[in-house]
Amino acid sequence: MPDNTENMQDAAQNENQQAETPETETDWKAESRKWEKRAKDNKAAADELEKLKKERMTETERLQAEATEAKQRAAQLEAELEKQRADAERVKTALSISEETGVPVELLTGSDEDSMRTQAKAASEFAKGQPAAQVFKADGRKPDTTGSRTPKDDFSDWLDQI
Repeated sequence: MPDNTENMQDAAQNENQQAETPETETDWKAESRKWEKRAKDNKAAADELEKLKKERMTETERLQAEATEAKQRAAQLEAELEKQRADAERVKTALSISEETGVPVELLTGSDEDSMRTQAKAASEFAKGQPAAQVFKADGRKPDTTGSRTPKDDFSDWLDQI
């Protein structure tokens, strides 16, 4: 009998703990939705405030603000254009050096012509001392071999010897 009462008490405690658990756990999806809604409300309020500020401005103030914004945007675009022009000039220089020296463009990472020429010279000197990779035909034969034997022929001969 005492075992039954203990089991009943343990079961009651487990039920109480399970009932308390959902209350103490945070529903992260609900929290996320709540904060997302607040952010959207804040964005709407900020947009409305900006609209009210623009409405209260005089025509001259509004035009001055727009002119200032336009100048800032123009300066940003000019800086971006200049950067793109410099990049294009660098690529053009790298291509010409690559054609002259035979060094791949990808290896020329310098920012000016002198540094790219130095890199190309160093890469060329390094490559001269390296052995070239052997080239094989699609059937597995070397192109400079005088015989017409293939690995298949060699394997067949080996099997015949066994």
